[in-house]
Amino acid sequence: MTYSQRLSGGASLSEVLYLEQQIDQIKEERVVAVEKLKQYEQVAENEQTKDSQKQIADAKEHLNMMSTWLEELENTLDELVD
Repeated sequence: MTYSQRLSGGASLSEVLYLEQQIDQIKEERVVAVEKLKQYEQVAENEQTKDSQKQIADAKEHLNMMSTWLEELENTLDELVD
């Protein structure tokens, strides 16, 4: 609805100005809220990254442990065969 349509519909100038002010304020608050949301998502992303890094480190440690066990078992098998 345009400004003139609002006035012709019976809305007073002060009502129109008040509503426009409220709309502008809400738009500004929305911009701030979107920025906060982006920050929260980045924090969550960083936390997930830390969790992923820990999982990767744990997996590497487990892999190293299995490699050591495999090497020991292969050595034991070699000794038994010889």
